[in-house]
Amino acid sequence: MVVIGLMHFDVPYTARFALSEASLESFARTVAARGGPESDSQWVGLYPLTSIERIEGGARFLVSHTGFLDQYGFAWIPQGAPPPSDEYQAYEQPCSPR
Repeated sequence: MVVIGLMHFDVPYTARFALSEASLESFARTVAARGGPESDSQWVGLYPLTSIERIEGGARFLVSHTGFLDQYGFAWIPQGAPPPSDEYQAYEQPCSPR
């Protein structure tokens, strides 16, 4: 019952993101300022990232092994989410802005 409760309330995701948030934001700021890293795949915080790229107004990257048909990741866009495109359909905000 405990495991079901934890999964229902997304506790593992929330904890993993909370532990990685500062590292992810620092990495995103670097990518947004300078472009992608030398490798297109690396660990940041507790996430194995791939498809690391600078985008207008920020940076985005996918998390490895997140889905069979769809892949998921993070975007750091301080001004807010851009309109949907053919490649990326939706952005969700995991936590409230500071």
